[in-house]
Amino acid sequence: MKKVLPILLAIAIVSLSAGCEKTPTPTPIPVEPSYFAMNFKAMYANKPLVINQVYDYNGKKVRFTRLQFFIAYDLGTFSSPIAVSDNLPNTTILKFTNLTDSASAAGGVDVELALVPKSWTGLNFAIGVPKIQNAKLPKDFIFPDPLTDGSNFWDAWQSYIFSKFEGSIDKDGDGVFETGITLHTGGNEVFTPLKFTKNYTVANGVKTTINFELSVNELIKGIDLTTVNSSHQVGDAATMKIMMGNFSTALTMK
Repeated sequence: MKKVLPILLAIAIVSLSAGCEKTPTPTPIPVEPSYFAMNFKAMYANKPLVINQVYDYNGKKVRFTRLQFFIAYDLGTFSSPIAVSDNLPNTTILKFTNLTDSASAAGGVDVELALVPKSWTGLNFAIGVPKIQNAKLPKDFIFPDPLTDGSNFWDAWQSYIFSKFEGSIDKDGDGVFETGITLHTGGNEVFTPLKFTKNYTVANGVKTTINFELSVNELIKGIDLTTVNSSHQVGDAATMKIMMGNFSTALTMK
């Protein structure tokens, strides 16, 4: 009997310790993020625009050195109409100025956003800086917000510069690009909402890209670069309105 007691006691201890073991917590399966991207390509004469390359413009030679513009959007209401007065919380700037070779020009500029999976029937954003943000100064924003960049704000306007289109033109055909082009836009009156219709789905772990093309020919339609070389003065509002109005036909979804 003395031998049996130790054995029973050992069995009891093993059973007790086994009962105290915690059930292992299952490792959660990571959810892959879903991404939505907008790709923008600047085009001239139906080919990707290469910065600093010489192009023909109505029989003259022209060279474009800078192209950039702000877009504003709200991730939660991408498929809802945008009103001019909306405080769209997200603003980014698209810069094509560094696309100085054919490969980079063909690649364009991406805006990549993390979104919850969802099916969409439309895509809306605006060109420019919304009225509420446009009433502030660069110091009112926190880096890396693009609105912290003072080079895109003009005190004389009390507005951000919504778009910049710069270059030079050889008006007399002597091979010298003697006349600069500085077409800038800004001011709440030229904030330009755009609406696109397209069915698409953002799924888990998938990058969904929607492509846009900006026709520079269409963007400067109605503006004679041989006579109108600047649009960043108060009296140049008419030229600003032409250029910002042209976005509605110059920027197309592919």
